[in-house]
Amino acid sequence: MDSSGLPPPAPGKLEMNDTETKASRIRQPSLPILEDDADNFIYEDDGESNDEDGNSELCRYIQTLEKETHELENEIQQLKDQNASQQLKFQTAERRIEMLEASLKDAINTGDAFRQEKDVVLAVQASERERMASFVALLEEAQNRYEDAERARQSAIFKLSSLQATRADATSQSLLPPVPKAISTPRNSTSSVILNGSLDLDERIEKYKRDIELLRQKLELTEEQAAERQKMAVSLALHEAQLDYSNVVEHMRMECERRINEWRHGEAVRAKEKESALDEDRYSIRLEMKYALQRSQIDQRVAFLQAQTEFKTGKLSSHGLVESDFSIGTLDEVLVRLQLEQVRTRRFEALKKALLIRHAMLNQAAKELFCRWRIQASNTKILRLNAVLHMYRIVLHFESRKKLKSFNKWRDQVRQLQAQNFQAQALSCWNRMIAVERISQVIRQTTR
Repeated sequence: MDSSGLPPPAPGKLEMNDTETKASRIRQPSLPILEDDADNFIYEDDGESNDEDGNSELCRYIQTLEKETHELENEIQQLKDQNASQQLKFQTAERRIEMLEASLKDAINTGDAFRQEKDVVLAVQASERERMASFVALLEEAQNRYEDAERARQSAIFKLSSLQATRADATSQSLLPPVPKAISTPRNSTSSVILNGSLDLDERIEKYKRDIELLRQKLELTEEQAAERQKMAVSLALHEAQLDYSNVVEHMRMECERRINEWRHGEAVRAKEKESALDEDRYSIRLEMKYALQRSQIDQRVAFLQAQTEFKTGKLSSHGLVESDFSIGTLDEVLVRLQLEQVRTRRFEALKKALLIRHAMLNQAAKELFCRWRIQASNTKILRLNAVLHMYRIVLHFESRKKLKSFNKWRDQVRQLQAQNFQAQALSCWNRMIAVERISQVIRQTTR
């Protein structure tokens, strides 16, 4: 310590002053100190006894100082051992923290991979749903086309049946000519009527054939136009579905990024608050230690100046010099406090890291739970959609079976009706032919 610009005292005087101060320090706890002049006179008269007592007390004081130094060395060694053990603990804690951070990174990577796999599965399922919807639309279009073709076929069958009926009527009319005016030429008239009826029937058949061919071409053209319209509608629906899916994916990605940014901002704000609180606490402890050191230095300087002034003036009191608060014990106490401050700061750092790791683990667990909840919700939605599609397919299957059953029933009825009509027409034609034969026989008999 500097003496603030004062000259150093003589060494002999300093040694005597030190011995007197030590003797006064030893005598203070054991003997009462008197402030009057008689006691000072008694101490001056008994110089030799006081010297012997001072030497013995000085030896005891030196022994106590050596004992205290040994105790302090032992305490310092214990503190060093504790510091080493704490450093080992901190190193193990740091290694464990690194391992936990590595495991946390692995968990985050696995969570990202799992989320990507789920996104791929959801995309595949969405494409499958789109394909199923397109298939359903195609089936509906095919069902409509089939119904149109069936109606066209029914109309064609009706026209053919009407054609057959008109043909049968024409044949019957040709077989039953009107009564001739001249009985002399019945054969020529009947033959001419038959020829005219056959010619008219051939013309009608050709006309109906042309009409049927035109109707078939028209049906083919309408089917081609319907197929083109269906292809265009399917392509437009697929394009719109792709655009909608891309928009949904982009919106979901933006929403996830927004939530992640909000979470990171909140985490950064909380980490800064914790760090600022720890820094304030550490700064307050350091200020307290700094103020304690400054107070001890000021007390030391004041005590040194008082001792120097008293030594120069020769006015030594019975107490001797005022004891300075700054001693070896004070230095050891400051060292211990500094070590405790280091331990406390390391503990704060370890606690901060542990809190951050725990908070990150909790956030990761919450994120995993949220992802599981979203996956569960999407799976539930997909299952519901699949159930609805399955029920829709079942209903379509039942409806198609019902329509097929009604169509088969109608077709059987139409066939039965056609057979009955054909049989009736054949029977009527046969009866008319028999009547014509009888009439021809009668005419032949009469002409003979």
